[in-house]
Amino acid sequence: MEDETLSAELARLRDQQYSARQNEVYGGLSKVEQADYDARAERIYELTKQVEAIASSGRTQAEQRREWNKSSETGTPQSEARPIAAERKIQRPSSLIR
Repeated sequence: MEDETLSAELARLRDQQYSARQNEVYGGLSKVEQADYDARAERIYELTKQVEAIASSGRTQAEQRREWNKSSETGTPQSEARPIAAERKIQRPSSLIR
């Protein structure tokens, strides 16, 4: 389950970013802390794109399945279909009628 791993990493990085923002408000960030913050922000951006791509792929596949289920099995529109035997007038040979 790659998606769960990406989501877990994304959640962890977002929590770290939140903590870093709180620290910045109360005392500022050193150059090293700012560099770490920027690196996490870039990784969050990359992970977000990957998670969205996976989700989009899943939606696309679901839409294709839905469209496939909507299509006719015969490919013939109902207006052009021939009537079934019960609706047709069936003529029996006179030799079978007693």
